[in-house]
Amino acid sequence: MSAPSGLTGPAGSPVAAANLIEPGPSASEKRRLQAMRRRWLRASVGVSAVAIVGATVVNAGAMASLYPRDAAPAVLINGIEALVALTIRALIQGRARRWTTPLAFMLATSASITVLHLIFFVPDFHSISLAYLILTPPAVALFLPWSTRVHLSWLLAMAMGVGAFYISSRGGILEPHEWVDTSIILPMSAIASLLGNVSLDRQRRESFRRRLALSRLRSRGLAREAVIGRLNGALAEAARVDPLTGLWNRRRLTEELAAIADRWVRYRQAYAAVMVDIDRFKDYNDVLGHLAGDAALQRVATVLRANLRASDSIFRYGGEEFLVLMPEQGADEAARAAERLRVAVESLAIECPTSKGSTVLTVSAGIAILGGSGGVDALLRQSDAALYEAKRRGRNRVIAYNGRAPSGHRRRLSATTSGGGRTGASRDSDSARQDEAH
Repeated sequence: MSAPSGLTGPAGSPVAAANLIEPGPSASEKRRLQAMRRRWLRASVGVSAVAIVGATVVNAGAMASLYPRDAAPAVLINGIEALVALTIRALIQGRARRWTTPLAFMLATSASITVLHLIFFVPDFHSISLAYLILTPPAVALFLPWSTRVHLSWLLAMAMGVGAFYISSRGGILEPHEWVDTSIILPMSAIASLLGNVSLDRQRRESFRRRLALSRLRSRGLAREAVIGRLNGALAEAARVDPLTGLWNRRRLTEELAAIADRWVRYRQAYAAVMVDIDRFKDYNDVLGHLAGDAALQRVATVLRANLRASDSIFRYGGEEFLVLMPEQGADEAARAAERLRVAVESLAIECPTSKGSTVLTVSAGIAILGGSGGVDALLRQSDAALYEAKRRGRNRVIAYNGRAPSGHRRRLSATTSGGGRTGASRDSDSARQDEAH
């Protein structure tokens, strides 16, 4: 586990989080409305085509029984209309499904033309055919959910066809009262169909808007949940990060130690702990001030983190103390890693004025290996005891714990020393070590 990355940059800011819950563009909503209307219209054309086929079959049978003399042209006209309806239904459910509105226009127009042909070729059936013609506009408005503009265009096309029939020579087959009735009722039927189309289209739009509003609310809710979850995660991480050094803090250390204890019980996974403490840091603060001390702490933390493996964890344990946890490391490997950290800090050459002259900031380190019945508590005590021994032996060195520390302030250790120069006098008690606290 590497050191935390922190909450830096605009990606984690509330402004960036708010951008996630902005509604989509209106052009996208229009495309969704058009797609929904096409689906409705496609389904309606399929149902209407089946209804037209059934109506033409019934109509042809009725005319054949009522008007045997005119049965042949009636059956032919109705058969052609049924074939057209079936063809349009096949096209709208196949590759031509993108041409939904033109195919719907063709279906409605073919129905009107069929009625006009019945009036034209079967004069004895013109009264019933006129009734069909009058009912066609409301039926189209009811069954075909196209836009008002398309419906108005279809009404104009139908009006042109009916007008052409009226002024043709076959228009004389109508009785005077049929002329009057048709001239009054047919425009009323067309106007009623137009008003019905407007009303139905408005209802469909309102239905779409309600669905869209619910979809927006759902999307915003999900987006807000995602943002809140991410911010909660970021806050949880920030609560576990030391604000000065950017390293994990004691809260995160407690969680990691609990996980290590569990892994030790289950799998006997080896761990090494390295307790690192900056030498004479109190003197550094007293002479140069706390701002300089903070800057030095940041530089030391950065170089310590840079010299660790990706799987290692580093924590700010106290004022100038750091704890490094290294999985799958024995005493020798941990000693080499700790020595590498000591040399890296000394190489920073941070000037440290003391009562005996100017020197550079150094660190002392104590190493302990997880094992035995003491668990992680013993691991911390032993690494702390080894660090104390490194201080007692002159600082700027690495000591590995290899024995048992008795109770009390003094610790009797069998320790090995690696590297390091000797600066300053030894310390004989924990209280002496506390003099170096921040």
